[in-house]
Amino acid sequence: MAPFKTILFVCVLIAAVSSVSKAQDLGLGGVISIQGTVYCTVNGTVGAADATVVLKCGATNTKIASVTTTRAGVFSILLNLLHFNVSSILSNCSVVVTTPLAACNATLSPTQALTSPLQLLKTTVIDNLPIISVGALGFHVTS
Repeated sequence: MAPFKTILFVCVLIAAVSSVSKAQDLGLGGVISIQGTVYCTVNGTVGAADATVVLKCGATNTKIASVTTTRAGVFSILLNLLHFNVSSILSNCSVVVTTPLAACNATLSPTQALTSPLQLLKTTVIDNLPIISVGALGFHVTS
């Protein structure tokens, strides 16, 4: 009877370990979701469609991710928590609009960009996976 219990224990142990292993293999360590809206107008009534938004980090402004805004000017950048540290993202990164806002009739020079620092909005947990919501604090013109 002892071998049966040993075999059963080993099977249960393998099943438990493989579940954790599969989640790690899929890269499911949680998500940092960076969201915001790029507006054409100061009062925020018109979104900047098809603008390129880049997440840049560090003293050298290393490009981490790049997305295009929707027709309403909305963007969302997703980062895996297994590869990025939330406090580092908040303190060392910003989102930058790198394309001319032609649809907005904007008068930015080629050397200028719109830049926004980041702020923590909220943290939620779904199925034991943390989702860290980060938002663009507000865009301003930079050279």
